Amino acid sequence: MEVAVESLLGNSWLTDTVVSDVLEPFTYFHPLIQLRSTHWLDVLLGWHGRDFVELTNREGDQPAKLVIPMHLHDHWVVALCDLQHGEMHLYDSIGGKYETEAKEKLKEFSEKLCRSYPQRWTHWSITRKVGEEC
Repeated sequence: MEVAVESLLGNSWLTDTVVSDVLEPFTYFHPLIQLRSTHWLDVLLGWHGRDFVELTNREGDQPAKLVIPMHLHDHWVVALCDLQHGEMHLYDSIGGKYETEAKEKLKEFSEKLCRSYPQRWTHWSITRKVGEEC
């Protein structure tokens, strides 16, 4: 964690490890909240051979929420997927120019979730929170 904190000072480049280190404490005491890696969504969406999203962890528990950091060119955003209510919230601290790209990824992810679990979800709502709303 020390590396992550030092990387947050000044104009240092944020790596995937730093982002995971910073977000992990938020999920540590909440076993129903899972943090996914920064590449998880890209790999999942690029995986055309398999159209099923596995949500359970190694213990067989299904999370209530997923925290998915997303790197869009030169900007980071975080998606919070509320699996109990079928809602996705996109958190963007400065209101990036990549809103459309982020929403398209979340829309594609939500469609995969609906196909994977048709008995549970038929649609998802996607909202965006910017600046102080984060």
